[in-house]
Amino acid sequence: MLALVCAILINREAVGKQTSQPRSESAAFLAQVAGVYKAQFQNGNIDGDKYQSEDILEVVPVDDHAAYVRMDLEFFNGHSGRIYGIAIYGKNSLIYDNGEVGDERCIVEYNWSADKVVTKADYEKTPGCSKYHGTRGRLDSAEFLVKKKQMIRYVRRLKESREFNDAMERYRKHSARD
Repeated sequence: MLALVCAILINREAVGKQTSQPRSESAAFLAQVAGVYKAQFQNGNIDGDKYQSEDILEVVPVDDHAAYVRMDLEFFNGHSGRIYGIAIYGKNSLIYDNGEVGDERCIVEYNWSADKVVTKADYEKTPGCSKYHGTRGRLDSAEFLVKKKQMIRYVRRLKESREFNDAMERYRKHSARD
């Protein structure tokens, strides 16, 4: 009987280890990049005043191929920007597409290398990106150091936010059409 109990416990432990491991390349990538990235920097305004600013990038996997991504950016002279939604896995990247057409369309790619995350937004191809920030801002070329990534300790609150729920609703509707 003791042998049977031991065998069951060993098997249960092995199964638990298998289910906790990512099931695909995309799931492994999402597990690796999940967290909050912050970049603090000296900022200023046209009067010459200096102040501290912080850019923030949050990444929360929502399934094996996608993650909720929210980016808050601060720019010169008090301008800011914010974009959020569900981004789809690409090779070493997450790609957010707002799903709009024409001049309203915005695509932001978050590219990971060994040391940093760099954003790419082509304003000529997707001019709608300009509606996500103030005059002095850009979604292109924002940088976050990978070594500064932290675990998101407020995941429950984040998942209860209006932004997260709006993004998930749009993602579900889009997924249902495909």
